[in-house]
Amino acid sequence: MAKSNSTVNLKTKTSRGPKKLAPYREPYWAKLPAELIKGASLGFRRSPETNAETWHVRVFFEGQYHQENLGPVRPILNIVKHSRPR
Repeated sequence: MAKSNSTVNLKTKTSRGPKKLAPYREPYWAKLPAELIKGASLGFRRSPETNAETWHVRVFFEGQYHQENLGPVRPILNIVKHSRPR
């Protein structure tokens, strides 16, 4: 099975979660619960060229996978800090 189709637990694969996954050209995928979206997976990718980290989503729909880049990985504290109403 190719790595692009591999499924990992992004939270518990290592003690530091996805940060310890090796750089690879395709995302590491974790299936989302069917109660959220049937056939959907969340992906984490670290670029082998730049070491940049990005999140991806993949959905199986009408017999094929559709994939989108969700953007760069940012520390959760920065997201919470910038999302608070002023």
